[in-house]
Amino acid sequence: MMRTRVGLICGYLDPKRDGVADYTRRLAVHLRGTGFEPVVLTTYEFARAAGEEAVGVTHGWDLRGVATAARALPRLHLDLVHVQFAPSVFGSSRAIGLLPLFLPDGVPLLVTLHEYGVWSGRGRGSRAGSALWAAAERRGHADRETLLLVSRAASLLVPSPEHLDVLTARFRHQAPPTLEVPIGLNVGTATCEPVQARVDVRRELGAEPDAPLIAFFGFLHPEKALDRLIDAVAGIQANHPTARLLLIGGGESHSVPGASAQELRPQLEQVAAGCGMQEPGPITGD
Repeated sequence: MMRTRVGLICGYLDPKRDGVADYTRRLAVHLRGTGFEPVVLTTYEFARAAGEEAVGVTHGWDLRGVATAARALPRLHLDLVHVQFAPSVFGSSRAIGLLPLFLPDGVPLLVTLHEYGVWSGRGRGSRAGSALWAAAERRGHADRETLLLVSRAASLLVPSPEHLDVLTARFRHQAPPTLEVPIGLNVGTATCEPVQARVDVRRELGAEPDAPLIAFFGFLHPEKALDRLIDAVAGIQANHPTARLLLIGGGESHSVPGASAQELRPQLEQVAAGCGMQEPGPITGD
């Protein structure tokens, strides 16, 4: 029995520094268990690092790189192509949005919009540019954020109602069939009993045995309004003084690289101190 070959395009397959990359890797594992044959497609560099788990199709994701990737697809005999769209996973290059121009005939395109509704034009002419994009979107021709990915897709997946709202506002009834599928958390399950796990975690943190724990899991990012979360937990501590906030996840990522990541943690610690937290943490990184 022939298995459906699905090309999962993930720009930079770097699970340690990108949540979409980690999601793609886990999706491939689960698809194999349901009768599909996933092929993770990324750059040559990240494919070498991943070994047999991925196939390299390009050196980068500028226009030339996207065209190179598209030329490699026919040799892989794919039944459909599934783009995992987020600006960070393609190095903030929107050239991936032109992929539909290069796809082989008869190969359906699916797109998961991991991040959507965050792009805005800047500089001179931005207002006129936004008006032109709005007109193109209403007619179903193109999208300001994904160029042709949305308009040429056979189907879309979005992880939240907010993404769906943006899609509806832009395209009205011109958007492809869209399914809302929340992204599952990539957090391992404790192997011990839940009650014992609660005791062990609080002991490790030096917290009271019955202390309420509020946890955020993910890469630190200015767009995630973590300062507001810290302020909210500070308010909770007024009535529950033993409550603790944990920001768990990576610091540096493809969205927040290098110096920007190094600056963000002390900024959050400063917010915590300003809110009267007993200590600026714990904020855990890589």
